[in-house]
Amino acid sequence: MSELRPHQDELLVLADLAGIHMDQEIFRSLVELLNMGVGPDAIYNLLKILRKRQNKGRRSHGSQRISKYK
Repeated sequence: MSELRPHQDELLVLADLAGIHMDQEIFRSLVELLNMGVGPDAIYNLLKILRKRQNKGRRSHGSQRISKYK
């Protein structure tokens, strides 16, 4: 993928200063989704779903580790 445009790089720095830390690749993907016309609400809902799935996966792996030591 190409590098961020100057204004996008500045936006990433602003987000970082505001306490919103993210990988440059993730930021680039979010910008691409917005450029394709995907609404911010849809992106937000997708991120919430992905976060829930990630948390469920971590919990199930954690409980498996605990049960191995019993």
